[in-house]
Amino acid sequence: GPPLKYAGYAVYTAVCDYTGIHTDTDKTGYQVFLGPKQYFVSSDVGNGQQQYYAFLDVPAGGDDKWAKCEEWDNYRDMLMDRFGDWCPAVVERLQCTRPEDVERRDVNDLAPDPRWVDGNVALLGDACHAVQPNLGQGGGQAIESSFVLAQELAKASGPNEVNAALMRYSMRRFLRTGAIHGLSRMASIMNTTYKRFLGSEPYDFYPQPVKKMWEKVEEMHIPHPGRVVGQIAVMATMDAVLDYVGYGSNIPQPLGGAAHGNGTHRIPRCQVPGISSPKRNLEEADFKMRGMPGLAKQ
Repeated sequence: GPPLKYAGYAVYTAVCDYTGIHTDTDKTGYQVFLGPKQYFVSSDVGNGQQQYYAFLDVPAGGDDKWAKCEEWDNYRDMLMDRFGDWCPAVVERLQCTRPEDVERRDVNDLAPDPRWVDGNVALLGDACHAVQPNLGQGGGQAIESSFVLAQELAKASGPNEVNAALMRYSMRRFLRTGAIHGLSRMASIMNTTYKRFLGSEPYDFYPQPVKKMWEKVEEMHIPHPGRVVGQIAVMATMDAVLDYVGYGSNIPQPLGGAAHGNGTHRIPRCQVPGISSPKRNLEEADFKMRGMPGLAKQ
């Protein structure tokens, strides 16, 4: 099969007890905090706990100073160093973490490759469509593929029809998993190239005088154009993107739609309120943008 491709960053993750002082967990179940060459994602997993993922733009293999952690007692202290000047909601999650609970791993995915079937053997899940975690779809796509595989095998009336059933399974699933792969990778690129102000993080290949000039521009705190355009793009497309990720937007499966059965096998939704997450009391005002794109906090 195709080799794993490094995503360009490593992730440090843990589950922590969280007070909710800086985040209204009755209304907010998922948050993303962006910064240059690193970002922080946190999810409410119930019972007053949060699972977070701190992504760092570092070389693969765990040979960087952050992974070796020789300058700190543990990964939690290292993350406090990296994120210590971020907003209180991020810092508190790290402060609530037991040092021994933080785990590290490189983030990899697989480039889409349609060769899932060899005779009567088929690949499924991460073996053929591993994705980056930005959309939370690794397990979701494996479940969809399992559903389709079971459907197609049920149509086979004997051993001689197994290969044909496996080929139908791969044809139904390839475009869908490839699209999710692309969306997950695109989200990664957007997150790791985030720049808050015009002039932030000048490129390494700039001559020193040019870097100094951009540092002066950064002090003016002009919102980076990419940040403004990105927020407008998210506002315009997020509903459609989430509809597609969650249930395939009613697109036929061979054209990239989701496998959600006939509406009784699997309800076309991506969350069951009250199971792992509480049902939240959200009002229309909670979805309003507060401020101009690029400057708004929501």
